[in-house]
Amino acid sequence: MPRGGAAGKIAPAVTDALFTAAQRTLLEEAGRAPPDAARELLLHLAVAHWRAGEEAQFAECFRRAYLLDPSGQVMTRLRQTAGRTFDELRAMSDALARHAAAYAPVLAIRAVAEARHGNAEMVRALVDYDRFFRRGVCTPPDGMSRDAFNDALAQEIKADMVYYDNPANRSIRRGWRHNCVLDSETPAIMTLRRMLEAQVADYIAALPDDPDNLFLAMRPPRYLVQGWAVISDRETHHTSHLHPAAWATGVYYVTQPRVSRSSERGWLHVGPPRNAPFAAENGWESRLIEPARGSFVLMPAYFYHATEPMGVDEERICIAFEVVYPELRASSADY
Repeated sequence: MPRGGAAGKIAPAVTDALFTAAQRTLLEEAGRAPPDAARELLLHLAVAHWRAGEEAQFAECFRRAYLLDPSGQVMTRLRQTAGRTFDELRAMSDALARHAAAYAPVLAIRAVAEARHGNAEMVRALVDYDRFFRRGVCTPPDGMSRDAFNDALAQEIKADMVYYDNPANRSIRRGWRHNCVLDSETPAIMTLRRMLEAQVADYIAALPDDPDNLFLAMRPPRYLVQGWAVISDRETHHTSHLHPAAWATGVYYVTQPRVSRSSERGWLHVGPPRNAPFAAENGWESRLIEPARGSFVLMPAYFYHATEPMGVDEERICIAFEVVYPELRASSADY
């Protein structure tokens, strides 16, 4: 069994038995095509099934397209191809949730659309900090102080770093990363991995049973916890982003810069996508999170978040982690 655990219920994947011989031929053609062409063919098939009232086949074609390209582009292309109204966007996202295909960008686009239309109650149901946002502190193993544990973590993280200036497929700007850090076999990182897995299991277990909520409808029965470390200094920051291959995402803070104790520099901003023409009055509130050493946050993967440059020569080290559907592990862009 992959690292992680089980929680809740989710609809089983649709099998090829739902498709006619002609439709299976088109699916086989998509399987032989280059990824971009296959994605477009699958999305056109999804739209055809939607217009025919074939909800399960619609969701399965969308799911297959998403597995090829787990990004917001798939949902954007679906809307462009279908040319649908706000009401049909609602119906589509509801259908995708019923069939375990309402991935993070689906829920993000739904939240943005609800906010644009002034539906504050629906926005609050999707971006519900009281139910879905968790802050806490990870306690080191017996016999270790918090400072000693995090000092050891920082040393292990810095043993393998890659610099990113302005990558096209990631949100980081002018910062260092230790990629796939939770796969490391060094002592402090292995200990933190177990601590984070326990926090994820507690988070999932504490969620209510509410099949009408789109996020809860996508609760994974099996999942993986993966992550990477970020070493930030004066100019490092992250653009507003979500995590398209994940169900939930979080941050663990290894070191806290001095400047963040007396100001909001280096703090995590969680809220509407940057430059969005709506705010709290539309139901989408914001949160600012202090990067306190040894603390963590955990939230749905479609919650937009960002950081600003600290502007001083101090260091912030954190570990970003994701709760990922097993079928999307190989496709995760490690945002």
